[in-house]
Amino acid sequence: TAERLAKGGFEIQGTFLLENEEFDGAFSATRFGDGQLVVRGGKPPRLWFIGSDGTFRPPLKTPDVLQADPIQLASGIVLPLPGRLALINKTTGVKAAEDLIITLGQAAASFRWVSLLPMDDTQFIALTDAGQVLRVQFRSGSPSSLAIVSQKKLEQPVNMPLAVGGGRVVLVDASPKLMLLDANDFAPQREYPLS
Repeated sequence: TAERLAKGGFEIQGTFLLENEEFDGAFSATRFGDGQLVVRGGKPPRLWFIGSDGTFRPPLKTPDVLQADPIQLASGIVLPLPGRLALINKTTGVKAAEDLIITLGQAAASFRWVSLLPMDDTQFIALTDAGQVLRVQFRSGSPSSLAIVSQKKLEQPVNMPLAVGGGRVVLVDASPKLMLLDANDFAPQREYPLS
């Protein structure tokens, strides 16, 4: 802060410490659109938030291990959990909408989330390793919910994160083939064999 800068000097102890037991398990980090760095991992699973000024917010516990990086919408943080997508309040971690249970004709254990990418403040694209691409929207109401707007089952599995830009979804399947899909209805636009 400006007050700390004006005061000068050194801080002997940081303003936030992580306990050793919180470092069990795998970790990953991503940056939200507002510049916040979000670290996920630990046992029990948690999210740590680091502001653009380097300050830490207290961690939020997550209901289960996240299978991919979370994303931020205007209504909260979307968590890719086994077999479902959950939306939590970005400050308190309290459930902000009904979970979207995903079966995809399979048991929850038979697929994993590869990536989630926001399209705008209320919609995002989700990708599973089984090759399922979903466009999901937050719907306010009583109760608030996450709803599938469109979806497509690809012919091959996918294990790399997707990209979204210019109204297109870009991904690489296991064949390997680079595919461009329309971001709204996932209609194929172009395909390029990579082998």
